Amino acid sequence: MSPERAPFAALDDILRRTRYLLIDFDGPFCSLFAGTPTAPVADDLRAVITRKEVSLRVAIQNTTDWFEILAYAASVGPDVSPAMVMGPL
Repeated sequence: MSPERAPFAALDDILRRTRYLLIDFDGPFCSLFAGTPTAPVADDLRAVITRKEVSLRVAIQNTTDWFEILAYAASVGPDVSPAMVMGPL
């Protein structure tokens, strides 16, 4: 482990053993993303969906609302929703 990661050793260990992490986007955690443009996030999510060979509705192709894209992924089927969670961050 690198010296700069040493203070996070316990957290690293917990995350390595954790299969799922539920993050509530309300309150202090949300402030980490304040000011982040939504378009690049939406583009990344669309890329995950299309890698699953799922065609996108026109509304999903054009939106920058990543919550709308996540809802669409959940509606498509069980193969897409987990990919959204485990996709590139």
